[in-house]
Amino acid sequence: MAGERISFMPQDTVIPIDGLTFLVPARTFRIEGTLLKGGYFSLATEFALRLLRDVGEMPPAEIGRFFGFSERETRALVQELLLDGYIVLSSDRVRLSQRGEDSFNPATGELSMLKIEPFGETLSLDLISFAPARTGGARMPWLSDIEIPDKPKAAAATEAGRDGFRSNFGEWRERRFKGTDASTARLQTIDEVTPLGRALVPVTVPVSYVPSIGEQIEPDFSRLRDRGRRGSREKLVDALSNVMRGITAPGDHLAAADVTAEWDREVLKSPSTATGVRIPT
Repeated sequence: MAGERISFMPQDTVIPIDGLTFLVPARTFRIEGTLLKGGYFSLATEFALRLLRDVGEMPPAEIGRFFGFSERETRALVQELLLDGYIVLSSDRVRLSQRGEDSFNPATGELSMLKIEPFGETLSLDLISFAPARTGGARMPWLSDIEIPDKPKAAAATEAGRDGFRSNFGEWRERRFKGTDASTARLQTIDEVTPLGRALVPVTVPVSYVPSIGEQIEPDFSRLRDRGRRGSREKLVDALSNVMRGITAPGDHLAAADVTAEWDREVLKSPSTATGVRIPT
């Protein structure tokens, strides 16, 4: 049809144009606490716990007789269960502790061992979405700093660090523990949060042209949105989007030279001051 442009590109074509990098304020924290991690029971331990779950309580000697254990073997089994906190001893009788009861899935009856394991981690969170950030690298003066939208929250560093780590624990867990170990670790407590140094984290946003959407080039935040927990970096995306909407091209070559001079300290001379250059009027 006359006046219509015919395109031979597939509908899902994405043409990368460039990338814009910004410096996002971040802070490093030292976080210490405990994890609950799943493990495996020996057969004797598992059946001893199941026995106590069924009968309620009994003398330790009867547990040994049930399994055909010697006195020494019985003492070792009971001592192990006591030290791990799965049973309690009262008036020469043992029964499941609350931890022992909680080891059973109430719906299926499956038994899973949970070990309490201390952890200590030094990590950085950006001060906009309070999600994990990768710090490091040289300071690049030509990059723009992103302003913190919620300054009171960023100033309350200890509480912000605690909430940020708790909200993004799954992302940290996947990075800290590889494979099946990651799925068994659960956050139990955050005992101490110590704010450390501040930093500026470079974040690059790709800029692409998608012919099927329109004639303009647009920032692509999909990679940032797909990191970690769903929506964990939405506030950061909003802040970056607001800054990018305010970016406009200089009106002419002199304005462009002035913009360049802001970060290169006039290494590149403006056409109006460069030796031997005549600016037409």
